[in-house]
Amino acid sequence: MGMEATEVFSRRNFMAAAGGSVVAAFANASSAAADGSNHTFWMLNPSWGTPLTTAMGSDTKSECHGAACHNAAPHRFFLTRADAIAGRLQIGCLAQPEAVTVCVDLNVVMPYYNARLGGVDGRCPVLPASLRTALHDATACSVVAPAPPPATPPPAVVPPELPRTGEDGSSILAAAAATTALGVVVWAATSRDKTVKS
Repeated sequence: MGMEATEVFSRRNFMAAAGGSVVAAFANASSAAADGSNHTFWMLNPSWGTPLTTAMGSDTKSECHGAACHNAAPHRFFLTRADAIAGRLQIGCLAQPEAVTVCVDLNVVMPYYNARLGGVDGRCPVLPASLRTALHDATACSVVAPAPPPATPPPAVVPPELPRTGEDGSSILAAAAATTALGVVVWAATSRDKTVKS
């Protein structure tokens, strides 16, 4: 017996539903970036300015000399500082990670994020347009100096006393004991009926 065309779950219905859900998912992904919130991402700065010595100790530099690093850095975003350091393009690269703020929904970013392959690249043609726009509009995070400690300790806060309900807990305990006793009596009666019938 083969499948009949009148069945509710035909191959054609299944494929139409699957195609519709894929279209809905892409439409949801493209609109969800606008509903995001601010998150800290990390970018590599190929012109960091402070002289650093390479791991081999052979060179001191304040910027990367490779064009690849300068061309890719403005478009690559990482979720953590460690991912950014691991995402450097060359073995001797010293590009420094810098925090930026991106207003995006992380659920939209994650399908396109791969830490080993450079985080998420804003130039990728398969990214939803709203995600590309959010990455393009990233702003540098401002470093806020911590506030100095107060000169005098703040006054101790005394928690307010909770209102009393009039119950001291003994009535709850008595109700629990009565319920347990009733359960034991019912259990004993049902098990006695079984032994009498057998």
